[in-house]
Amino acid sequence: EARELWVIGTALIVLAIFLYLAERLSPRNRDIKQLSFLQIQWIGLTQALALIPGCSRSGSTIMGGLMVGLNREAAARFSFLLGLPAIFGSGLYELKELIELGISSAGYLNLAVGISAAFVTGYLSIELLLRFLRNHGTLVFVIYRIVIGTGILLFLV
Repeated sequence: EARELWVIGTALIVLAIFLYLAERLSPRNRDIKQLSFLQIQWIGLTQALALIPGCSRSGSTIMGGLMVGLNREAAARFSFLLGLPAIFGSGLYELKELIELGISSAGYLNLAVGISAAFVTGYLSIELLLRFLRNHGTLVFVIYRIVIGTGILLFLV
């Protein structure tokens, strides 16, 4: 079973190591407009790592972006852009499910308020993360992943 805790703990640590190496060994001097088609494909393929429990889609695509030389902010921005089709598709699917269940008019208002609140907080969170990465880097996320992954593995012993 892929969702076993040892897989999650190990994946947290392994992705942390690769994120650290990408941060330290890559030149980080490119912007999104300077990417080649193959580099874009590489970053897109790193999304597949999110199928492994403990690997986040955004973490793996930021790592992929750093590996091809994107600066931190550009890697994070590209990662969020890559997530938009999946988020939009998921939202449409959930909306279809709600309509089929027969949502009331009050439900539509609640849905609109919820979507608006999610959009605003999501936008502000992304801006905060981009500012953080611009000034600090990914080390705090590397440490976090290693601590949580190690904690999970120690829990299993």
